[in-house]
Amino acid sequence: MSKINLSDLQGYENLGNNEKRIVNLLIKGHSNKELGKLLSMGEKTLEKKLTEIYIKLGFVSERREKRISLFVRLLELAGF
Repeated sequence: MSKINLSDLQGYENLGNNEKRIVNLLIKGHSNKELGKLLSMGEKTLEKKLTEIYIKLGFVSERREKRISLFVRLLELAGF
């Protein structure tokens, strides 16, 4: 399976710099709790930001669990 670039993901270009940073931290395996600490965000703020990222990446039509699974699968396809 060949690697893909995150920039090849539909909607990635619509992410702001902070959102791209969050995606990159997720790829590195940081938990939401760790992300909150690294970004100085509360749990609810981080959840809202993650939802915004999922929307921009086009993961809005699935239930939350399916969106997360799809997101993780895309990260795996990207070689992370």
